[in-house]
Amino acid sequence: MAAKFLFNFIYILGVATLLVPPSQANHSASLSRDLPSITSLVFSPPSANESIISLVDLPSVEISLSLPIIHQTSPLSPFYNPNVSEREIFRENWRISRERAQYMYLRRAPGTSLFQIPVTRDFVILYSIGTPPVATYGVPDTGSDLVWLQCEPCQTCYDQTLTRFDSRESSTYEVVECDSSLCSGFKNKMTCDDDGYCAYGVRYVDGSYSRGNIAEEIITVASQHSTPRIALLIGCGFSNMMTSGKKYPSVVGLQNSERSLIGQIRSPAFSFCHDNNNDGSFQVGRFTARLWGKSTPLVPNYEGMYLVRLEDIMVNDEGLNMPYYVFEHVIGNSGDETSGVVIDSGAGVTHLHPTAFDALLSEISAHMEKKGRSMSYRWGLYCWDNPGGVRDPSLPTISFIFLDIKLRLGRNAWRQEGRYTCLMIARFPRRFTIIGRYQLRNVNVGFDLKNMKLWLEVQSECVP
Repeated sequence: MAAKFLFNFIYILGVATLLVPPSQANHSASLSRDLPSITSLVFSPPSANESIISLVDLPSVEISLSLPIIHQTSPLSPFYNPNVSEREIFRENWRISRERAQYMYLRRAPGTSLFQIPVTRDFVILYSIGTPPVATYGVPDTGSDLVWLQCEPCQTCYDQTLTRFDSRESSTYEVVECDSSLCSGFKNKMTCDDDGYCAYGVRYVDGSYSRGNIAEEIITVASQHSTPRIALLIGCGFSNMMTSGKKYPSVVGLQNSERSLIGQIRSPAFSFCHDNNNDGSFQVGRFTARLWGKSTPLVPNYEGMYLVRLEDIMVNDEGLNMPYYVFEHVIGNSGDETSGVVIDSGAGVTHLHPTAFDALLSEISAHMEKKGRSMSYRWGLYCWDNPGGVRDPSLPTISFIFLDIKLRLGRNAWRQEGRYTCLMIARFPRRFTIIGRYQLRNVNVGFDLKNMKLWLEVQSECVP
């Protein structure tokens, strides 16, 4: 199996390079928005003279990739439905975001079952798997740590837009043996099936699950330049159930952990950006990740979460003066890491520690009352009668104060629902804060894992 392992590979999507740093001098310049068609993902097998990279070569070989992320309002998305309105999409994501905050907290608490966190279906990436390549989609998720997808031969599978990957038809698929270091080397060890192969199982609180084997296989993504080929471990799900109707073809885990995509290729950095027009991009690698703007420290933790030091929140440039314990990350005697502030790509909106939210809502309400705006609770949001919309200069300004960075939210704090302007920040009933995607629109978010820093820079648009 070790010999075959050297010949498994991954194709990198968008812009793929080896040890060639792209220029970032003109990172604000306009870039191509063209997205690949589904047919462009059906590639011929690689030629024999292409370079081969195995996981044992890392980290001596740098891997870089840049790709578009595709919103569910795009016809390229597996979740595209022309009959669903933007408001319906928002309300579904709002519900998922609330569920995700609750499950993320519960999953981190000691003594609880290892539930997987609900994943929003807002964005996906396109890739192919196996030889010959089979096109599929993946939901990028910084809150999970495994790359898994549905596979044939299925014991139980749900319908998906594209053909399911058939492991029997791939010449580069090889299941990992249970006594292999590839199985036992994960921090969160896998299990063994009855045949002695490495197995995994993920389950969700709503009853959804995926179970199958860990295998060595190829991830293929359309490349504009030279393409490295790298072995990757994936979860091939032969028994899958989605009860909520989301029907993810694949989840691409991006946690700072050994078995995520980031951990397996030992990437020292990655970044993402998405804007108001639902355009977005995702970069991986030291030379490609966009570490732009100003930085704030990432807080080390045992779970691979992306924790940051949020120090306060400002309303109209006046701080709420939060006590230190509101946003502090504390490890309890029992291993409790349920406090702190997490940056989460899978959460649609921000959920604040109750002390912080109550203080924020009080300041906003006092400001809006002076402007003659009445507050109501609608669609799970706190809203004010404000027909002027999110650009109304009478709205208060809200800023997040990280260590060394002040991020003014601007329109990212609000959403217009008819004549009502609604606060796009929710109250979380526990001592935990999650900063979600809505508050990071038009912000390039860079994760420098080597130096444990988070980089933030406001963008006019987000492009590959």
